[in-house]
Amino acid sequence: MLPFHFSAILSINLPVCLTIHFVIDIVNGGWNSWQAWGAWSSCDRACGRGRRVRYGVRECNNPSPKNGGARCPGSHIRKNSGSCLLKHCPVNGSWSVYGPWGKFSECSKTCGAGAQSRYRHRTCNNPKPQYGGRNCTGPSIKPETSPCNTNPC
Repeated sequence: MLPFHFSAILSINLPVCLTIHFVIDIVNGGWNSWQAWGAWSSCDRACGRGRRVRYGVRECNNPSPKNGGARCPGSHIRKNSGSCLLKHCPVNGSWSVYGPWGKFSECSKTCGAGAQSRYRHRTCNNPKPQYGGRNCTGPSIKPETSPCNTNPC
């Protein structure tokens, strides 16, 4: 609604032939320009992606409503929100699954009960530790030993 002025003349006839005229100037309110945005609020998360807000205001004084004129339509406050990232959250490391078994080593003896070994590996990358997160705990290698050359010498 645009601001407007409306004037009305009110006549009152009183006994004794006295007439009084009143001029009522009705003025609807009009918005002023938006003021500059206020400061951003603090981020709603200590780490990782969060949200923050800021506000802008305007006044209903261009012109101000008078003599029963309508107030300005809408709100005098507007809100703006945006994303924020103060720092990344720590990511703790986790192990991948073990890979395939490697080949057995040569037997430790040619006769008389020797042993042979093989290994499988895993890595700390599921996910890898980041931003101060903990490393994986435990071994990254899994051994397996098997008897070999069990014939007596």
